[in-house]
Amino acid sequence: PSLPSAQAMALVGPGFVSDCVFHQAQALHQLGFNLSFSPVLDVNTHPANPVIGARSFSSSPEQVTACGRAVWE
Repeated sequence: PSLPSAQAMALVGPGFVSDCVFHQAQALHQLGFNLSFSPVLDVNTHPANPVIGARSFSSSPEQVTACGRAVWE
């Protein structure tokens, strides 16, 4: 499945993050994977940085933490 970026998921909220990663996990399992190194829990401290960008949940450490916790709950 095509999933939105971490930044887009975080804008909707941690519940949406949880739903998205559940579907991602199901798809990876169907492909034979049993490990994923996502999500990245970088805090986007410099919005002009092209390396992190939309793969970060947020520039707020609290939002990144909330979304990261939603993945493991």
